[in-house]
Amino acid sequence: MSQLETGSGPKVAQAYASPARIIITGAVCALWTYALATRLVHGDHPVFAALGICALACWFAQACFTRPGTRSFLALNVVMIAVGGFSGPGTDVLGAIPAFAGLLRQSRDSTMSLQRILLTHGQGIVAVGAGVVISEADLPTSIGCFAGFLLIIPFGLLRRQADAVAVAERAALQDRLAAAHERARTAAAEERTAIARDLHDVLAHSLGGLTIQLDALAAEIEAGKNTAALSRARDARELAGSGLKDARRAVAALRAPAPEFDAGAEELIRAHRELGFAAEAEIAATGAMSPASAEVLLSGLREFLTNARRHAPDECAHIGLAPLPDGYRLTVWTPASAGGPTSSVGGGFGLLGIRERAESIGGVLRVEKNTVFLVTLEVPQ
Repeated sequence: MSQLETGSGPKVAQAYASPARIIITGAVCALWTYALATRLVHGDHPVFAALGICALACWFAQACFTRPGTRSFLALNVVMIAVGGFSGPGTDVLGAIPAFAGLLRQSRDSTMSLQRILLTHGQGIVAVGAGVVISEADLPTSIGCFAGFLLIIPFGLLRRQADAVAVAERAALQDRLAAAHERARTAAAEERTAIARDLHDVLAHSLGGLTIQLDALAAEIEAGKNTAALSRARDARELAGSGLKDARRAVAALRAPAPEFDAGAEELIRAHRELGFAAEAEIAATGAMSPASAEVLLSGLREFLTNARRHAPDECAHIGLAPLPDGYRLTVWTPASAGGPTSSVGGGFGLLGIRERAESIGGVLRVEKNTVFLVTLEVPQ
């Protein structure tokens, strides 16, 4: 049985024959041997019949116990073609059958050079010519032997080409299967990353704001400001409820299109102000903004406002959305806070997630940290 190997080039590795192949080949050789032995017994060109039997023995040994390209294979092939070609005219073409089989198997071998095949083919034709002269074969037998040698090579080369095409098709199929597996693996990784970004958006926004409220609540309780503390507790309760709604919206976003940017931005800014933080917004009309760009901008605005509350709680967040020739630019900036950042629950993955979202649709995120903290998010239309 043969095994096809793909590597630097097409190569066929031939294993030893299976028991079934040995039995079938042995049965065919036995039938041909019987036919030649009959001629040998009857004295009809006994030398040519004996040589034909020798060629059949070489055929059986080569087909069952050698590998293409090995020295034993080549040696037996030369004997088969030379001896079989010589005995063919004296045995009414019967003795030439092993030679035909040797030429066919050699011409199909992809490891065999065309020059070697033609050389062996020429040797076989010379052997046939010698057999015709010595056996004084009649014209039909001579034509049959020569025709067999002339036709077997093109047929073998066509089969060789077909084998090469089959190997290439199997290699291409393996490449396509590997590419499909890689695409599935990449899609799964991208889906996990998207889910991680959505979870971060919800948790960083709601839990970050809730942490700020609870910090303020603790400070007011310590100061004995019970009325203010009660109001702060109500705000924290409302924020927790808002966070639950955000979580539900994040789950629903997997099933429904993203909201329009105008409505989503208005809700985010309103929530930011209701938490007690200042914000100034100048947002241009979005027009025909794509859902993907709207989703990225809303995710960015949510993250930027969360960072403003966390790192510059005493400063006003300045928000701007301006059209570009082929997209939109969102900017959010705050002056550097003298009080420093408050508690953080974001883990540092927010801006990374926004950058990945922007790059996935051909956008870009820029962050500048000087006397002001400025983030700029550009997306295509």
